[in-house]
Amino acid sequence: MAADTQWLELSRYSSTHAGKHSISGLVGLVTYRGALGPLLPWLTFGQWLHIGKAAVQGNGSYRIVSVS
Repeated sequence: MAADTQWLELSRYSSTHAGKHSISGLVGLVTYRGALGPLLPWLTFGQWLHIGKAAVQGNGSYRIVSVS
C-alpha cells in the first residue's frame, strides 16, 4: 500500500444550529496492490453509495481506478 494523503481542515456554517461545524477529513491518493478480489464488490458499491458523516457535503467519496 502507498498513500499520499493529507488532513484538510474545513468548516461550514449551519443556520439550523447557528454556528460553524467542522467537516474536515483526509484527502489524497491511496494505492492498494494484491488480492483485492473479495473486497472489490464492496469497494465498488461504496464508491457510488457515499455513506458516512457529512456525505452530502462530499465527505466519504472515492473513486476506484484500475491500473495494469
